[in-house]
Amino acid sequence: MANTWEFIQSWLRNRRSYNGTVNEYFENSRTNPNSRIVNSTQDKQACLIEDNDSALVALHKRLNFYFEVMGLLEAVNTTSVYGIPIASYQEVRRFKPQVLLYFKEDQEIKPKKLRAVEGQIQFRLMEFKSEEIPPKSRVKQLSDNIQREFASNNGYLWSRGRDLVTYTEAKQGYSLQISCPNKESGKEVVQKVLKVNGDQFKPEALNYKVNDSPQTKYPQTSLTKRIYESNYCQPIRRKVTKVRFQYALLHIHGLPQPIILADLTGRRVQLPGIDEWLEN
Repeated sequence: MANTWEFIQSWLRNRRSYNGTVNEYFENSRTNPNSRIVNSTQDKQACLIEDNDSALVALHKRLNFYFEVMGLLEAVNTTSVYGIPIASYQEVRRFKPQVLLYFKEDQEIKPKKLRAVEGQIQFRLMEFKSEEIPPKSRVKQLSDNIQREFASNNGYLWSRGRDLVTYTEAKQGYSLQISCPNKESGKEVVQKVLKVNGDQFKPEALNYKVNDSPQTKYPQTSLTKRIYESNYCQPIRRKVTKVRFQYALLHIHGLPQPIILADLTGRRVQLPGIDEWLEN
């Protein structure tokens, strides 16, 4: 038994195995000034497996790393989604490359018992056909632009509200719907998205919609619904709040997983990052 543990311990401490993953994770957070990953000597020490650690201590350190530092428990314990596997979808649907920007409400401002508000913005790279692969220089440009427009200063805060700004320019791949508290706020988000793709803003493509009775149409208090002897809090439609940029993905037809263009969470390590992809 002792020899078995010594082998496992040696394997975990190998630079290409667990300890190598820990070192790489903290090094990436150190070199990325916009990363929100925790990074201190104590944090790293609580995760690295040492030569004299028992099996129980090593187990605790791995739990520290995956659940406390990386937050994988939160990633796994997410709300169920309606969807199909990427490979199955790509069998029946062809699509032009798609960029997805993901935002989420800070835990500090989220009311108790309610899920954090999320937001997504998507657009297509219309200069490429579904069977075409964007050159790496184009992908790097997208990544750099996202870092500048959305990933700097701890993540851009998108102000969401009861009003709606739409921006429709089909030939350029845009069909944006931005909930916002006012027109200027929504327009700001649209313009930042256009800068990511290197496009000029067209005033005629933007529309601003306001409900005649927004307080009645979109109340800001959560209602409960009773289902099978249990009460469930219902989501608030067009909640007035702020959601922070988390990460950006590039979906390319034929790739089984999207490419990470930017990630401030450090929790999407199962996907290929932009630097790793560019090196291949």
